[in-house]
Amino acid sequence: MDAVALILLTNTLAAGLYFVLNLKRPERLLALFFLILPGLGFAIYFIPMFWFRITQHHNLYDESNVRLNLQQEDFTHAPDVAVEINEVSFHEAATVASSQEKRALLMGILRHDLMQSPELLQSALADDDTETAHYAASASLEINRRLKNTVQDYETHHYADPANLEMLRNLLDAMAKLLEYALLTEREHYFYCSKQNDLYQQLEKLGPEFVTESDLISWCEALLAIQRPHEALAKAVSGNQRHPSETTWLNRLKLTYQLRDRDAFEAAMAEFLQARLVVSERGLNLIRFWKERTL
Repeated sequence: MDAVALILLTNTLAAGLYFVLNLKRPERLLALFFLILPGLGFAIYFIPMFWFRITQHHNLYDESNVRLNLQQEDFTHAPDVAVEINEVSFHEAATVASSQEKRALLMGILRHDLMQSPELLQSALADDDTETAHYAASASLEINRRLKNTVQDYETHHYADPANLEMLRNLLDAMAKLLEYALLTEREHYFYCSKQNDLYQQLEKLGPEFVTESDLISWCEALLAIQRPHEALAKAVSGNQRHPSETTWLNRLKLTYQLRDRDAFEAAMAEFLQARLVVSERGLNLIRFWKERTL
């Protein structure tokens, strides 16, 4: 028997004894109050408990649930600052941190994992603090070297076995990551995009089904980068046919907008409306943006 039930039982016995001793006195009315009160207490406390036990549900007064709720409330109202501060991006932290704090934060991140996201590196490179930008520039050189070495290693294995689909996929992924970091010179970017185009052609020769939706979008970007816009647009159109989705249609509309080709944009919009695809809020906002601008 827990403490609550014990208190209620003691109160009931005491009130009952008081009522018996003062049966012929007016004070017995006071005892009736103390008899009704614990009776209500028993009803409020035990009726839900018995009901949940009969229906085989969890007890409302499960101690573990109460403790869990208390822990969640403590976390909500008093979060662990040392843990939560690590969830803040470098860009957000840099806007409120001093130069020394930014340098220490960046060095701590780079020591933990040099291959951080491209956004972090670009944010640090554009920082007003020259020493922070210097740290980021030194890190970018090392990241660029590692990414290029990875591409070269996969490239060596690929040319040794051109029909190996897995090795070709690894090479394409490594090259996409190298381009994503945007650490290449203009000439290097053109060079690797040309290679990427050749690799996608090899992938398509192995089987058109191996060219995924994301591959087609990256292929269009590579063709656009090496100044072959008409081939990029043709590839975007074929992407609509192979993978009819919002992503491929937005990629085609984006290309026509970048090329400032009004006729191609209107034709793509007409076909897109006929496709009757479900469009996300982001997709609608992009389409409105492109339509409102003069092509």
